Amino acid sequence: MARLIGRLRHGLTPWRRRGVRRWVLPVPGKLSLWHEQWEAPDRTLGNLRRRLAESGSVVTAGGDYDAWDLRVRGGLLGSARVLMATEEHGAGRQLLRFRVWPSWSVLGVFAAVLFAAISVAAFSDGALFVGVWSALGTVLVVARAITDSGFAIACVADTLGQLNNS
Repeated sequence: MARLIGRLRHGLTPWRRRGVRRWVLPVPGKLSLWHEQWEAPDRTLGNLRRRLAESGSVVTAGGDYDAWDLRVRGGLLGSARVLMATEEHGAGRQLLRFRVWPSWSVLGVFAAVLFAAISVAAFSDGALFVGVWSALGTVLVVARAITDSGFAIACVADTLGQLNNS
């Protein structure tokens, strides 16, 4: 018990935020990065992943059959996914395009659906107290998932901005 209390006091919690402390509305977006000198796309993606990890974010690389290249975790319930494409413009110049979109964890979706189902069942049976509290649980879970994914998208945008300036 003492170990658990110590970990909770010093920040080892599942709801801890990592990375950038800025928040944006978690909507799908497109970002771009211009290179005057040619760089291998794998190396660019590796640099982005390294910079994200250095900022404190939890980053996962996509597999061969995933529809995304990187996943940046914003918290327990939400993350951002990144897909990169490269346009060659001759003479070693490149335009890198990034598509970023929010993603929610299975746990968050399950919890929101469960709370919503309990709320609907409680309201239909006339149990107002249970219905209101489970509806509040639904709202809190959905709000947390939206917040987590907004932090993750902001982290990706800020890191790409740093790469563009360097």
